[in-house]
Amino acid sequence: MYTTSLSFTNYKCFQPEFTEVLDDKLITLVIGRNNSGKTQYLDIVKQLCDTSPYKPAVLYKSTGILAEADLRSVFFDNILDGEFRGNHWNDHGRQLISASVEWTSLGDGSIKDTRIFPVVAFTAEDSHSKKIETVLRQSRHRYSGKTFRRLLADRNIRPEPESLSLALEPDGVGATNIVRRYLLASDLDRDLIQQKIRSQLSEIFGTDGDFTEITVRKHEGGSRPDRDGEYEIGFTEKRRQQLVLLSDSGSGLKTVILVLLTMTAIPVIEKRDPSEYVFAFEELENNLHPALLRRLFQFIERYSVLHKTPVFLTSHSSVALDFFGPSTNANILHIKHDGERAVGAYIEKHFDKLGVISELGVKPSDLLQANGVIWVEGPSDCIYVNRWISLCSNGELQEGRDYQCAFYGGALLARAQFCSPEEAEKELVNLLRLSHNIIVICDGDRESNAARIKDRVRRISSELSKIPNAVSWITDAREVENYLRGTVLQTALGLASPPPDPGQYEPFFPRKSDLTNSFWTKYLPGVATIDKVDLAAMTTQHMTRDDLRSRFDLEEKIQTICDAIRCWNR
Repeated sequence: MYTTSLSFTNYKCFQPEFTEVLDDKLITLVIGRNNSGKTQYLDIVKQLCDTSPYKPAVLYKSTGILAEADLRSVFFDNILDGEFRGNHWNDHGRQLISASVEWTSLGDGSIKDTRIFPVVAFTAEDSHSKKIETVLRQSRHRYSGKTFRRLLADRNIRPEPESLSLALEPDGVGATNIVRRYLLASDLDRDLIQQKIRSQLSEIFGTDGDFTEITVRKHEGGSRPDRDGEYEIGFTEKRRQQLVLLSDSGSGLKTVILVLLTMTAIPVIEKRDPSEYVFAFEELENNLHPALLRRLFQFIERYSVLHKTPVFLTSHSSVALDFFGPSTNANILHIKHDGERAVGAYIEKHFDKLGVISELGVKPSDLLQANGVIWVEGPSDCIYVNRWISLCSNGELQEGRDYQCAFYGGALLARAQFCSPEEAEKELVNLLRLSHNIIVICDGDRESNAARIKDRVRRISSELSKIPNAVSWITDAREVENYLRGTVLQTALGLASPPPDPGQYEPFFPRKSDLTNSFWTKYLPGVATIDKVDLAAMTTQHMTRDDLRSRFDLEEKIQTICDAIRCWNR
């Protein structure tokens, strides 16, 4: 039987309340202050992966669904009467298929307090209970039988003497030997380090470190006789073209290397698929710049999703909460400690996340805010832009985490400005104060190529040209809807044949001053006029990457926007 939920209590500071430890998301971010119980929580996760008996004092509360195969293993259809009246399977076991069951298990593996829903009258009999307990003792969960690999907060990579060992300890001991052996041993594939991990390292560090070579050097003589005979990891960077030993580098580089060795090298060494592991990393933010930390989180999330590998991250960093808060692949578990006892619970609501802010010691402006703002005229524009960004970035960039859309309300743009404080006009609202990472998208609203852009739009574009990493997009098409494909409209509206693609400057919707001269009235006369937001919601469901191509300036501008968002999030 497969366990659907599991919680524990009576382990060190975790008592008397139960704390959840099993969820359907791949990544669990464990947030809490120092000494709140995050490390002890990971102890329980490790125990769940082990095949050895649970810790004696711990209580586990579990839920699951009784499946037919599980029940047939204890209720047999070829036995009549005996300990039960009638056929054991048809008259007893069959009645329990798909029933929900809740139970408590003790450290010695014994089962107690079993409850079944909906209640079946005969399940109160002792003989039935024993058979159901047999099923429960054989239950499994998503961590059962997986290999637990942990990286401690107190970690380091040190010079090491030569050894045949390929073991990596939770504190980093063994890392140098793994790198040395894979680079120098004839029976091991050096590309694991020199190609795969080196390229991953360059990807995470980005422009901060383009590594061209990973090597090892042996200490012999010199000013450190205590290191004689020890090997040390070294790197060559493209920009410096000289060897730098790891002891001369920061702790952040060592942390990233240890994460890569854990996730990339260890499965190769142990000849196991990455999906067979549960990884746990403690306080990766130590000595890491926030931008580098975000890129490390991006790597971990992509790896976890690609290999279906559960990952636990403990942290008291606002960057971690900011990054994983909007992620559909992650859950946040908040551990609180009152000085005597600890309890943890999953955070699901936005305002619950806000409640963590003061505990982490940061201001609201440091947390749960997007890294930049895309200003659009209204909600329909937001729907289109989000879909285009998703298509152009292959789903990499997400609203709410990498950027946030906001509405300026059409003509209200005339009362707004994006200026430095010393240049701002008092009569206008300065939207630059909300974020210095800005993209503003305005409809061209032109009837021809020769038509003049509105003064307020030209002014905003001029202001944005003075702001680093800001983007101004005045659409080449008349309105956002003019970028739609006729084939997309056909699918969304259920038309028998596709209308032509909307023209660059023709009105898309009928105007009060001219109800006949519009794309809608010309080519969709049998379709009732639809709300702009409804049309956006319907059409974006059917868009593909190809629908961005050859539509005036659409593909080029969306690519520019994606590049700007990536720049904000470095």
